[in-house]
Amino acid sequence: MGLIRYGDPDINLLMENQAFSATPGSVNPHYFLTSTEMPGDLRSSLRKNRNLKTLTYDKVDDDHSGLKTAIQNLLDQVEDARADLRENGNW
Repeated sequence: MGLIRYGDPDINLLMENQAFSATPGSVNPHYFLTSTEMPGDLRSSLRKNRNLKTLTYDKVDDDHSGLKTAIQNLLDQVEDARADLRENGNW
């Protein structure tokens, strides 16, 4: 996944449609997965203007092999949280 190109009409249309479905800055944003190469000012703009919260990962190499590691780490965290909920019953 490269940087978002605002000149890409298909991507722009998707982002505009998403932005109209929720109030900007709402507590229920949609999420956008990208490498850490996306500049911080663009991530801030997406959050403010498109209600997209970016989740970043270290791409490691040109094949984005770091994405697999990031997804595995997320899965581990989800499984830990589920186990905690089962043990404590704190929903």
